[in-house]
Amino acid sequence: MGNVYHVNKKVGLALLVAAAAALATIIALSVAYNNEKSKNRGAGAASASSASTPLLTSVTPKHPWDHYRLPSALLPLSYSVMLWPRLEPDEDGLYVFTGHSLVIFTCMEETDLVIIHSNKLNLTTLSGHHAKLQGLDRVSPPAIERSWLVEKTQFLVLQLKSRLLVGASYTLYTEFRGELADDLQGFYRSEYTEDGVKKTIIATSQMQATHARKTFPCFDEPAMKAVFNVTIIHDQAFTALSNSRKGGHSNKDLDGRRVTETFFVPTKKMSSYLLAFIVTDFDVHRLQLRIWARRNAIQANQGAYALEVTGKILRFYEQYFRVKYPLSKSDQIALPDFHAGAMENWGLITYRETALLYDPVSSSVGNKERVVTVIAHELAHMWFGNLVTLKWWNDLWLNEGFASYVEYLGADFAEPTWNIVRTPSPSTSWNQSELVKLGPVPMNSRLVHLPRCSAEGPDHPVRRAPCVRRGRVGVLTPAVLCRGGSQQPRSDQRDVRLHLLQKVLPEHVCVQERGGGQPVGPPPAGQWLQILALTHLQHLHPPPPPTPSPQAAENTAGLYIPRTVHDIMDRWTLQMGFPVVTVDTQTGRVSQKHFLLDPESVVERPSKFK
Repeated sequence: MGNVYHVNKKVGLALLVAAAAALATIIALSVAYNNEKSKNRGAGAASASSASTPLLTSVTPKHPWDHYRLPSALLPLSYSVMLWPRLEPDEDGLYVFTGHSLVIFTCMEETDLVIIHSNKLNLTTLSGHHAKLQGLDRVSPPAIERSWLVEKTQFLVLQLKSRLLVGASYTLYTEFRGELADDLQGFYRSEYTEDGVKKTIIATSQMQATHARKTFPCFDEPAMKAVFNVTIIHDQAFTALSNSRKGGHSNKDLDGRRVTETFFVPTKKMSSYLLAFIVTDFDVHRLQLRIWARRNAIQANQGAYALEVTGKILRFYEQYFRVKYPLSKSDQIALPDFHAGAMENWGLITYRETALLYDPVSSSVGNKERVVTVIAHELAHMWFGNLVTLKWWNDLWLNEGFASYVEYLGADFAEPTWNIVRTPSPSTSWNQSELVKLGPVPMNSRLVHLPRCSAEGPDHPVRRAPCVRRGRVGVLTPAVLCRGGSQQPRSDQRDVRLHLLQKVLPEHVCVQERGGGQPVGPPPAGQWLQILALTHLQHLHPPPPPTPSPQAAENTAGLYIPRTVHDIMDRWTLQMGFPVVTVDTQTGRVSQKHFLLDPESVVERPSKFK
């Protein structure tokens, strides 16, 4: 039995009062803490809601620099860009590059702001600001009141003390320093080891979709085309490459070392995402049409096949589009570290090694087929995508889909005995008198597998609404864009006379070439057939009375269309997946429903076409 303690009444009463006071204090503190926590949670939720509102609703951001799209007030004309990548680490163990840029732009709308993209660059302060503004043709530039960087939207903003003059041109000069990281984005470093001995560092680039701004301040949207004058400083033992051919070089002493300064002739008017900068010790197979790769790969003749088919495919596309190859040279380079399969940089296409190199000793026929189709795909972009460019990334399906379709035509021309494409049996037209020969239909597993890809539930339409979030731009390139986009011209080819497609397509490309390659995209009604010439779509039925309404026919080629192109194609481009059509042979009733491999899949996206 334990000990028993006794206290008198006064002591006991005092202890009870103290305990009660302590308990009351604890309760009060708990209540106060919970109230404060609720306030903080509410404030946090409000803050989170405020931050996400522009992303999830149609609420307009307060300031122009809070938008993820550039204002339309300024239009770039040309850039002069100098880059100097250091292929050895600095005292902090970092690989860096330095440079400067001067962009000439025209003021299209009255504004007191200069907003331009810049991301992860350390900008040198010039006269107290991040950039220097000057006027051209004796125009006095407004003074800069202040400048700042917006990390969220990746903008450099200059607030001016007065407005820019509409129609006047100005220059914006910046000096910068960036990291030559190994993240495979923007201007980055790649490394390889040959013979298991020496590790070599090279500099290369990948700008699509939004990484040119990580290399130098620029108007980094596909519609903002300009001419680029590029200069690259590099070690004398290395070679510099860019989109255009070399204009010359000079040797000089900089920072106590002997370097080479290579400058390139001005590019065509082009989008920033197509830029490419490379500093390498690679070897080359030949001049003008050139295949670049590691020295051992070139010496093993692994670039010979790519060089052989490149010339054939370019000649075919020149005949098919009836437009000459737009540039004066074509460089293709196989990189040891590259995220995408290939990238259609204008005049300097970058590849994974497996997509460009073919070893005649050890590579399979499947490897050879991959090389020729990937090359044909990227070369198709030299016309469709580079010369004729999308306005915004939601039309990337058309850019990639067209190239994914035409690549088989180019590959078939380069390797005619492979039967990469086949020609179906002729079908009969509505009057039973004219045979309509269908065009080539690619026979490839990537196309055959499209229905499965589009029938697994969590899909999205081929064409989306314009994206307003920086983080969403880079995810607009899933396989369904290439496969689904290529299926559109393929499936519709049953209704399109191929010779008409070939007739109108070059006309469109020629218009773009004469107009300096201005960006294109579907008109407001979404009639993407402006580009693919599917206005010549012909259903195999007798024509109606001779005066169809404008809403029922778009007959630029004198061919009847029972519905507008808009009505026909929006069902395929704006709806996810594809339908399965059921015909009741007893009653003649026709019905359709969204086809899904898993009947339990929940499709949450509504459709106005149902």
